[in-house]
Amino acid sequence: MHPAIRSIFLCFDGLVDGDFDAASEVSVWSMEKILSQSEEYFGDGRMPFADFFFDTEIYTCSVVDPHKPILRFFGGGSIASGLDQFWNRLVSGYYDAGGPNYPPR
Repeated sequence: MHPAIRSIFLCFDGLVDGDFDAASEVSVWSMEKILSQSEEYFGDGRMPFADFFFDTEIYTCSVVDPHKPILRFFGGGSIASGLDQFWNRLVSGYYDAGGPNYPPR
Protein backbone atom coordinates (compact mmCIF):
# COMPACT_ATOMS: atom_id res chain seq x y z
CA MET A 1 0.00 0.00 0.00
CA HIS A 2 1.27 3.47 -0.86
CA PRO A 3 2.61 5.34 2.24
CA ALA A 4 0.22 8.30 1.71
CA ILE A 5 -2.78 5.98 1.64
CA ARG A 6 -1.58 4.11 4.72
CA SER A 7 -1.05 7.45 6.49
CA ILE A 8 -4.64 8.54 5.78
CA PHE A 9 -6.07 5.41 7.37
CA LEU A 10 -3.67 5.55 10.32
CA CYS A 11 -4.90 9.10 11.07
CA PHE A 12 -8.58 8.50 10.29
CA ASP A 13 -9.81 4.94 10.46
CA GLY A 14 -13.18 5.62 8.91
CA LEU A 15 -16.60 5.88 10.45
CA VAL A 16 -18.39 3.33 12.59
CA ASP A 17 -19.94 0.74 10.27
CA GLY A 18 -23.41 1.94 9.28
CA ASP A 19 -22.64 5.59 10.10
CA PHE A 20 -22.21 8.21 7.37
CA ASP A 21 -21.72 11.90 6.72
CA ALA A 22 -25.29 13.18 7.08
CA ALA A 23 -24.94 15.90 4.45
CA SER A 24 -23.63 13.68 1.64
CA GLU A 25 -24.68 10.21 2.83
CA VAL A 26 -21.11 9.03 2.16
CA SER A 27 -19.54 6.60 4.61
CA VAL A 28 -15.75 6.24 4.75
CA TRP A 29 -14.88 2.71 5.82
CA SER A 30 -12.61 1.59 8.63
CA MET A 31 -9.54 -0.47 7.71
CA GLU A 32 -11.28 -3.45 9.32
CA LYS A 33 -14.22 -3.13 6.90
CA ILE A 34 -11.91 -2.54 3.94
CA LEU A 35 -10.02 -5.74 4.69
CA SER A 36 -13.23 -7.71 5.31
CA GLN A 37 -14.49 -6.74 1.85
CA SER A 38 -11.23 -7.55 0.10
CA GLU A 39 -12.30 -10.70 -1.71
CA GLU A 40 -15.52 -9.24 -3.04
CA TYR A 41 -14.35 -5.83 -4.24
CA PHE A 42 -10.56 -5.77 -4.58
CA GLY A 43 -9.20 -6.04 -8.08
CA ASP A 44 -6.93 -4.34 -10.57
CA GLY A 45 -4.83 -2.84 -7.76
CA ARG A 46 -7.82 -1.03 -6.25
CA MET A 47 -9.52 -1.22 -2.87
CA PRO A 48 -12.97 -0.19 -1.69
CA PHE A 49 -12.83 2.54 0.97
CA ALA A 50 -16.19 4.33 1.03
CA ASP A 51 -19.79 3.97 -0.02
CA PHE A 52 -22.86 6.03 -0.74
CA PHE A 53 -26.16 5.36 1.07
CA PHE A 54 -25.57 1.95 2.61
CA ASP A 55 -23.56 0.39 -0.24
CA THR A 56 -25.80 1.66 -3.04
CA GLU A 57 -22.48 2.64 -4.64
CA ILE A 58 -18.98 1.58 -3.55
CA TYR A 59 -16.00 3.88 -4.15
CA THR A 60 -12.55 2.44 -4.85
CA CYS A 61 -9.06 3.92 -4.86
CA SER A 62 -5.70 2.67 -6.11
CA VAL A 63 -3.61 0.94 -3.43
CA VAL A 64 -0.36 2.13 -5.02
CA ASP A 65 -1.09 5.65 -6.30
CA PRO A 66 -3.23 8.19 -4.36
CA HIS A 67 -3.36 10.35 -7.50
CA LYS A 68 -5.32 7.83 -9.55
CA PRO A 69 -9.07 8.48 -9.92
CA ILE A 70 -11.64 7.43 -7.35
CA LEU A 71 -13.94 5.08 -9.24
CA ARG A 72 -17.51 3.92 -8.76
CA PHE A 73 -17.57 0.13 -8.41
CA PHE A 74 -21.12 -0.47 -9.64
CA GLY A 75 -21.84 2.51 -11.88
CA GLY A 76 -18.45 3.03 -13.45
CA GLY A 77 -16.86 6.41 -13.92
CA SER A 78 -14.86 8.63 -11.62
CA ILE A 79 -16.02 10.89 -8.78
CA ALA A 80 -12.62 12.50 -8.11
CA SER A 81 -9.19 12.69 -9.72
CA GLY A 82 -7.53 11.19 -6.63
CA LEU A 83 -7.76 10.85 -2.86
CA ASP A 84 -6.84 14.50 -2.22
CA GLN A 85 -9.67 15.74 -4.41
CA PHE A 86 -12.12 13.22 -2.89
CA TRP A 87 -11.33 14.38 0.69
CA ASN A 88 -11.46 18.06 -0.28
CA ARG A 89 -14.81 17.59 -1.98
CA LEU A 90 -16.28 15.56 0.89
CA VAL A 91 -15.21 18.09 3.53
CA SER A 92 -16.20 21.15 1.48
CA GLY A 93 -19.76 19.94 0.85
CA TYR A 94 -19.27 19.31 -2.86
CA TYR A 95 -21.18 16.00 -2.62
CA ASP A 96 -23.92 17.24 -0.24
CA ALA A 97 -27.59 16.51 -0.87
CA GLY A 98 -29.45 19.20 -2.75
CA GLY A 99 -26.37 20.22 -4.71
CA PRO A 100 -25.56 19.55 -8.37
CA ASN A 101 -23.00 16.85 -7.45
CA TYR A 102 -25.35 14.69 -5.38
CA PRO A 103 -25.23 11.78 -5.34
CA PRO A 104 -21.46 11.55 -5.87
CA ARG A 105 -21.12 10.35 -9.45
